[in-house]
Amino acid sequence: MPSGIFITHLENVRTAQEATYGIRSTDACQRDAFLHVYDDPEPALNNPYTSTQKTAETFDWYQEVKARTSTLKFLGRGWHPDKQKYTNEDQQRHLDTILSMIDTARTQPSPSGTAAGVPHRQDDRSSRNIESLTSIIQESPNGLERLIFDIASRDLSKEPSRMTRSVSNSLLDNQRSAAARRLHTLLGPAHQDRHVRKHAGRKYVYDWSLTTEANDYGPFLKDGSGRVDWTLLEAAMTCIANNFDISVEGRLSAPVGLHYSIPYRTVIDSTKPEDWAGVTGKWLGTYAFLDYASLLAWNSGLMGHDVGFPTLTDLSNEPEACGDLLMMDLKLDDSLRTDPVLRSNVPFSDKLPPLYFKGTSRGSEYPNHPVTTIKGFCALVVGGREVKWKFVVEYHGVDQWQLEGVQPGGIRSGGIFGLWSNVEHEPNGPVGPFCYYPHSLCKSTSVVLMSNQDELE
Repeated sequence: MPSGIFITHLENVRTAQEATYGIRSTDACQRDAFLHVYDDPEPALNNPYTSTQKTAETFDWYQEVKARTSTLKFLGRGWHPDKQKYTNEDQQRHLDTILSMIDTARTQPSPSGTAAGVPHRQDDRSSRNIESLTSIIQESPNGLERLIFDIASRDLSKEPSRMTRSVSNSLLDNQRSAAARRLHTLLGPAHQDRHVRKHAGRKYVYDWSLTTEANDYGPFLKDGSGRVDWTLLEAAMTCIANNFDISVEGRLSAPVGLHYSIPYRTVIDSTKPEDWAGVTGKWLGTYAFLDYASLLAWNSGLMGHDVGFPTLTDLSNEPEACGDLLMMDLKLDDSLRTDPVLRSNVPFSDKLPPLYFKGTSRGSEYPNHPVTTIKGFCALVVGGREVKWKFVVEYHGVDQWQLEGVQPGGIRSGGIFGLWSNVEHEPNGPVGPFCYYPHSLCKSTSVVLMSNQDELE
């Protein structure tokens, strides 16, 4: 049933019940109507490990249908700020509605299916919420991108006509909400990220002042809350996504998009019930970095320091190097729990135990080079469904690189995005973005790749 007809039908049912019985229509009726179109939200709302914006007690079935119908209509029409009346409140309401649909999307086989022995398939795409969103996005991508990137309250007629595009976009980007940044991170690279916003994230990723000991030099807030800094995480995702595409040379398709923005996309290993995060196994990833002279010139310009050479006010035209395609092979190792280098200054949730691991890493470009050693841990982020990941890379027994990342889609979802730096964190040290994806979710783009993957394995 089309959404417009459905909401009209639901309103008629509600009005008829109120007129006939003098009471508000029952929750049971509203719930049945809701479940006719969308996923049952109760498993997500009652999940003991993670939290959502709404709770089972505050979830209003009728209002949710109404809000979702309004938002899907909005996305389908496509928003043009010079033609359509639009406010910051409208923008935030639509963002919250979409995030609610993602947070309450079906993520696992139903309890009845599990009891009947139905296996959890990696290609399970049965979420009604996600299908509703992706179908609208495919038909009208402009609406969602406007919602994510534009500022509803801006007056285009008052913007300086001579302002450069990069400066204008930078100023507008500073005004975007955490909800818009989170949705963008879950969605993955958008059309604008390949064009007008291709290097928008660099100003955050390569800013030394944004990462300190207080946030573990990663994409977390510095206030001690343990919550995700969506500005930094979004920036890391957009920067590294293009680089990952370069590193795989078109041979692999990364698990990005809304289908991978929800938990439990990878298969649970029944022989390792303690591995709630899906640590064990292979991961593919890469990293990126600026020429050090550009990094120093950029940060000197931000701090207003006179360093005896020209500083930079824009990184858009600076060359960014892409690292090798890396293959990690990890396994759990709780003996690392007391390793001081894995200590975290960022608190994490105690609803699930942190998992400590070790493994190896090697690149595809130089397969004969010695493998490097990896160790780290992962834990559930405070107050959310995201997973915090910490990796430490050893060379010849010496801890050298620290990688701090977040898996925004939640437990066993798609990619991990974050920032790498030197373990010693010496002043003015190199930094950059990185990513890792579960190998099982990276799909071959050609038959030729099968032999290449065998070489990596």
